[in-house]
Amino acid sequence: MKLRAAICENLYECTPTSRDELRLQFPRYAKEIDGAKASEYRANQAYKRLQANDTIADMVDLYDCYHLGISAEKPGRRILALNNVTLIDEPWELNRFPYPRFLLGQRRTPAGRGGPRATP
Repeated sequence: MKLRAAICENLYECTPTSRDELRLQFPRYAKEIDGAKASEYRANQAYKRLQANDTIADMVDLYDCYHLGISAEKPGRRILALNNVTLIDEPWELNRFPYPRFLLGQRRTPAGRGGPRATP
């Protein structure tokens, strides 16, 4: 993770995904999807949602990566990739990630209960 003035610039998420789903979304890369290494995240919740006809070998690790841009002249990037092929490589115009940010701490309420709170 690279930091710029205490702000995270890069973020990636690895999600086990069905080869069949990816072949339907990206038919142009069907051969590369079939050749991708099987997922190794066996403790992930995705394995508990396997369909009856899916096996662990049918799951591959899908990386969704973001890099924030510095300015309009230097926009960020979004990359969607497997271990052997890049499926999407496009500019990322936003100056934030596509996920809500939560901070853990004391919530200031009359009840005095702590918990996560969304930040802008």
